[in-house]
Amino acid sequence: MNERNHFEPVPQDKFHELILTLSLPAGTNESFLYQLHVDALQGVTQFLNEHPANPIRYINPVVLTLYLIHEHMYYYLKESEEKRAQLEQNQDYVMRIINSAIDKYLTNEHLEFRTGAIKSRYFPPLTTLKLYTNTITGSLSNFKSKQPQQTLFTDIINKSFSLLTCALDLLISGFETEAFSTWRTLHESEAILIILHQHMAEVVPVYLTHLQYGLAFHHLIDDKEKTDAMFAKIKEQMKERGLKSKDLKKFIEYGWLYATASQAEVRLNFRDGVQKVAGLSQYAKTYEMSSEITHSSPLLIYSRRTTFYDITLINLYETFFRLETIFLNRYLPWLSEERQAQYKTLREIYYPQLVNFHRIERTRLINSRKLK
Repeated sequence: MNERNHFEPVPQDKFHELILTLSLPAGTNESFLYQLHVDALQGVTQFLNEHPANPIRYINPVVLTLYLIHEHMYYYLKESEEKRAQLEQNQDYVMRIINSAIDKYLTNEHLEFRTGAIKSRYFPPLTTLKLYTNTITGSLSNFKSKQPQQTLFTDIINKSFSLLTCALDLLISGFETEAFSTWRTLHESEAILIILHQHMAEVVPVYLTHLQYGLAFHHLIDDKEKTDAMFAKIKEQMKERGLKSKDLKKFIEYGWLYATASQAEVRLNFRDGVQKVAGLSQYAKTYEMSSEITHSSPLLIYSRRTTFYDITLINLYETFFRLETIFLNRYLPWLSEERQAQYKTLREIYYPQLVNFHRIERTRLINSRKLK
């Protein structure tokens, strides 16, 4: 047989370096893993040479090895020490791990079916926004997080940039409606963030209290006495506001808005409550459209991909501009002088580009609608 494919194993010293990066449990048999690596490469070479019509011409040995290691470790770590040693001697197990890893590598890395993306992953309006978003996310990692009483604002802005990155990745991969649905969640987060930013002292303590109410409502607090006391407090506050028992869930989710305005100005929902108080009512129709997508309306199934690509990208840009302003005012001054200088240099280069990309894409969308 004329073997057109031959893939060399990674040298053992390089394989050892790879293993070190994975932080595997102490006692992991590296020699066994390396033999899996060698055998898998032989197996995939044999498969491709036996199927010459297959279009695959290149194998990434590191990625294949990652499939192997994770496949093995998933089962290995579930067993006792005695059974772990037996697994490595079981040829049926070894072949199953190798075959599974090869199948998953070839299918997921080379043969995965994807609907073609509207734009290339290298499209400047996408790559520039992602670069900027990743830079801010990296800067935010310097601040404490996941301590709600002290880090609520940081946790929400971190989640907001995470959602923005997720939506961009979905656009890049050709999932426009899914990206639009993700923008909906991002928009909810940014609206809350804007209100907290504008009313920090008054709202944060009340918002934290309502987070606790939410835990109690979903039975996530083990202390029954504490839960009962919370519900007694909730009922008392609802009575003061003239709310009925049917309003319980709405009060728990949105009652913190009362800390920003008088009762007459507050509505316990997103559109007429959070969105309005945040000054984002101009996005009400877009939010409603995204909600229809989220709830599997015909828009989800029969939408024009290009339309939702454009709408999502433009709204991601506009959300980003607002989030970046908050980062600039609230976080940049607390970074080291070196990091501040680096960020300001990046901003001088790329922020004007983002403004220009937004103008171009928004104008293009407006003009495309005029043609209909």
